[in-house]
Amino acid sequence: MEIVFKGPTFYCQEDEEHFFNWLYSIPAFKEVVGQGLELYLSLEEKVDQNSLEQLLVIFKRWELDLKSLEPLKELMQKSSLPWVQNISK
Repeated sequence: MEIVFKGPTFYCQEDEEHFFNWLYSIPAFKEVVGQGLELYLSLEEKVDQNSLEQLLVIFKRWELDLKSLEPLKELMQKSSLPWVQNISK
């Protein structure tokens, strides 16, 4: 599965390192490739709930467009994060 999104703005080198280290630690992570301003995030075909929720928090933390996670909408509806219920409908 591939998620394409506009990369975040980083405010220092450590901010960028935290972002990518967190992506790399997601259980369903396969790889991430940058092309221009966009990032192409490859995930395992079957994304688990923990991976989805980490992605949601990353997207919220770095103010990324949650619409990019549309392929995971079904899982989003099962999220335990209370603020996700408002966006997954």
